[in-house]
Formats: sequence, structure tokens, C-alpha cells
Amino acid sequence: QKFKKLFRKLNIKNGIMFLQGFLTDELDFIPYEAGFRVTGSLEYHIFEHVCGFNSLGMLINFAFTGQMDPGNMAAAINPFFSEEA
Repeated sequence: QKFKKLFRKLNIKNGIMFLQGFLTDELDFIPYEAGFRVTGSLEYHIFEHVCGFNSLGMLINFAFTGQMDPGNMAAAINPFFSEEA
């Protein structure tokens, strides 16, 4: 919730952002790195296979159209890493 509040306060509307951190035994998230970019690890391939979206494709779409979402992307994204992706 704190990160959502931060993103809203910064008025972030579009882009690719990642957060890395540790999860404690009490399920508290402790961040140690953040980036507002696509990483060099080509994770967009993994996300496409596991979650159903391609973050690089979304950035390319934004460059040409001004829209991150090329259609009904929210319905296609699977954040739970199910076997169906």
C-alpha cells in the first residue's frame, strides 16, 4: 500500500518499474532496489510466458500510440503465475 501511495503521489501513469526486496518471516516486504526501466535480464520473455503480458511490447506500443495498453490488457494479465499462462 505504501508503494501504491508513492506512485500516486509521484503521478506515475505509464512505464515499467520493478521493485526488489526481501520478505520477512512476518511477511513484511523490505525493498532494497527499484528501477524505472526494463531490466537487462530480458524478463519480458518470462512475464509473457508466465503472466500473459510483454512489458517491452507495451513500451513499444506506447512509443507509437501514446497508450501502454494495446487493448484489453488488464483482462489478459495473470499475476498469479498459474499453469494456464
